[in-house]
Amino acid sequence: MKNFKKIHSLFLFATTLILLSCGERSAEENNAKTAEVEPPEQIISIEEAQDMYKNYTDRRAPLIQKFEDSINMSQKDTSKFDVARYTYYDYKTIKQYLEYIEQEAAKAGVEISTLRFYYSNYPDKATFSDGSEVIHPRQNSFFIQPTLNENGEEYGFYTEDGEEGEKRAVLLNGQMEIFGPDGMGIRAGNDTRAYAGFIGGISTRPSSNFSNGNGSLVLNHGGAAPPPYQ
Repeated sequence: MKNFKKIHSLFLFATTLILLSCGERSAEENNAKTAEVEPPEQIISIEEAQDMYKNYTDRRAPLIQKFEDSINMSQKDTSKFDVARYTYYDYKTIKQYLEYIEQEAAKAGVEISTLRFYYSNYPDKATFSDGSEVIHPRQNSFFIQPTLNENGEEYGFYTEDGEEGEKRAVLLNGQMEIFGPDGMGIRAGNDTRAYAGFIGGISTRPSSNFSNGNGSLVLNHGGAAPPPYQ
């Protein structure tokens, strides 16, 4: 009988501890869920956004329209060129992109420091140099390139497989060309060293890995929206 009472007391004590622990975890989880996120300092007002949009409408869009329409006229095409005003991605794509570049950077042993948004323009032809289709010829767009900090400088980068199967980060300059002083490309991260074989200081000859898109961390192919707008 005494043993039964001891076992019963121990059971009650253990049950109480478990309940208390669960209560503490629930409280912590609720606090985490209800914690307010402060807005970034870079948030601007709707009025600022409206001013900036109008300035582009007045000062940039007409120049693009005039130039592109002149090309149409030279080709005896009377249609008006639609000037794109924004590009968009669905929210899930952006979340997937951020998770993917963090994953690839971690594999290469580097840390992403910034995201660059490059202004860009689709070529006036059917395909890119890598053979992929140009969906919106001549249309303005942008693409996103992550950067890392190497010796106090920011560089874009892509990843490639090393000799032992590990990932390495290859640095790019501001013109999206492989970076390297004195003709030496720089690999950062798991295998930080210089490699030769480039001409003229900064190479314009990408590696085979870069040219076929393997290891690229550049995001593009969003939805483009010329006027009219809803």
